[in-house]
Amino acid sequence: MHTSDDGDGTTTGTGAHGTGSDGAVGSPAAAWRAGQQGAPDRRPALDAAVSRLPRSWPSSPAVIAPVAGLVATSQAMSLLPLPAPALLALSLLVLCGGTALVVRAAARRAGGTASAIGLDRPRWRDLPRAVGWLAAAYAVSVVLVLTVYALGGAPGRNVGDLADSPAWALVAFVVLSVVVAPLVEETLFRGLLLRGLMTRLGFWPAALATSGLFGVMHAPTALGGAPAVVLQTAGLGLVLCLATRHAGRLWPAVLTHALFNGVAVTGTLLLAG
Repeated sequence: MHTSDDGDGTTTGTGAHGTGSDGAVGSPAAAWRAGQQGAPDRRPALDAAVSRLPRSWPSSPAVIAPVAGLVATSQAMSLLPLPAPALLALSLLVLCGGTALVVRAAARRAGGTASAIGLDRPRWRDLPRAVGWLAAAYAVSVVLVLTVYALGGAPGRNVGDLADSPAWALVAFVVLSVVVAPLVEETLFRGLLLRGLMTRLGFWPAALATSGLFGVMHAPTALGGAPAVVLQTAGLGLVLCLATRHAGRLWPAVLTHALFNGVAVTGTLLLAG
């Protein structure tokens, strides 16, 4: 199937193929409708991209196992008695190395990272889109946090006290939080895991599962109020799934994630004086 991005989150093309029930990603019925006399493919960009993945691309079980292993290992390291910048660097090092290996295998089967996980060259229009998704992420976060408060829960955060950290540690923390973490985590969750689950489950079950795991992954680093942190992070994850679905690419989600972390880190630094 030949497709092109319209820029509005939809694709046009002359054919598609896949398996699944009617209405699911890559279903025969959806492919037949899209292929009638070159009719526009009105599926969201990510759904169309997943339907074009080769059969040799890792399916959900093959993706879940290494992703779960990487997340478990990095979170186990977060329990070590080390300063916050060192913990973040160590866990991201594990995630970076493991993610690179899994992405390499997926890209080899799909013909590149753009086809495999939607990681291509960033575009200028990704930035204003990211600002819009950031606003949506904060709206969802406010609703979820207020819900936790209404149920008697405590506030929480996952950025520690940075007041006594040396300058080099602060710089490293900012770079890791705003640059490295968004790229690695989006590649892992919205690139590999979301697409892998969508090959079997369709978008919404895959998005909810991915976002739930994304929230739970941040629980060990929560400083009080872990339920609030998990819910807020899961809500952010769901918005990032929607951003990825609309664009069919990772960069809008990566930039949204970076902006979200940047606002959080900036607030923490200002409070630390």
